[in-house]
Amino acid sequence: MAETGTSARAASGLLRNRNFLLLLCAYAVSAMGDHLSEITLLKSAALVSSESAAAVHSPDNPEIGDGPRQSGVRTHSLDGPTRSPGLDPSVDFTALYARLQFVFFVPFLLGPFMGALADHFSRRGLMITADLARVAILLVFPFLISLTRDWGPWGVFAPLLLIGSFAAVFSPARVALIPTIVAPNQLVRANGMLAGMGIIATMAAAVLGGFLADRYRASVAFQANAATFVVSALFLWAMRLSRSSLAPEYSRVRRS
Repeated sequence: MAETGTSARAASGLLRNRNFLLLLCAYAVSAMGDHLSEITLLKSAALVSSESAAAVHSPDNPEIGDGPRQSGVRTHSLDGPTRSPGLDPSVDFTALYARLQFVFFVPFLLGPFMGALADHFSRRGLMITADLARVAILLVFPFLISLTRDWGPWGVFAPLLLIGSFAAVFSPARVALIPTIVAPNQLVRANGMLAGMGIIATMAAAVLGGFLADRYRASVAFQANAATFVVSALFLWAMRLSRSSLAPEYSRVRRS
C-alpha cells in the first residue's frame, strides 16, 4: 500500500511539473513527425519502382504514363495525382519498407557521439536545433527526392538519412534532459510515460500518415510533417529551465 501511495504521488507530481508536461508534448509531436511521412515516402518509392518496371516492359514508349498500363503514373514528379492506379502490383513493399527503416535508423549507430553532444551542449538547444533542421529539410523534401530518385533502389530514401541524423541528435538530448527536470523518485515513471507516449504517437502517425498519403499530394504530407517539428520546437522553447527546476542530484553536481 505504501508503495502504491508513493507511485501515485510521483505520478501526480509529474502532472504538475510544467517542464515535464511540455517535454511530454514536444516528444509526442516529434515522435509523430518521425513517422508521419513514411507511407507517403513508400508510395513515392513504389511509383518510382513502377515507372522503372514500365520502362523495362515498354521500351518503345519512353514517356511512361502515356500508355494505358501506366495511367496515373508520371515520371516528372512524385507530387502528382493523389491516387495512382498505375502502381505495378509486382512492387515489393516489404523490401521498400525495410530500406526506409534502415536509412532512417542507421544514423543511430552514431549514438555515442550524439550522446557526447548532449553532455557538452544545451540539451534543449540541441532538441530545438534538431526540430528546426528537420523543418527545413522537409520543406524541400520533394526537391531532394527529385535529385536522388535515380540513384537506384535506395535513391528515394536517401534524403531520409538527413531526417534520421537529426532524430539521432534529438533522442539522447531528450533522455539527458529528463533527470534535470524531474526528481529522482519520479525518473522511472517519467521515462515510462514518455515511452508510452512515443508508442501512441507512432500509432497516430500511421493513421494520419495513411490518410495524407491517400488524399493529398506528397508535398502536403511533407509540409504537415514539417509542422509537427515546428510545434515540438515551440513546446521546448516554452520550458523554463533554471536551477530551481533541476533535479536535486543534478543540482548537487552543478554546485560541486
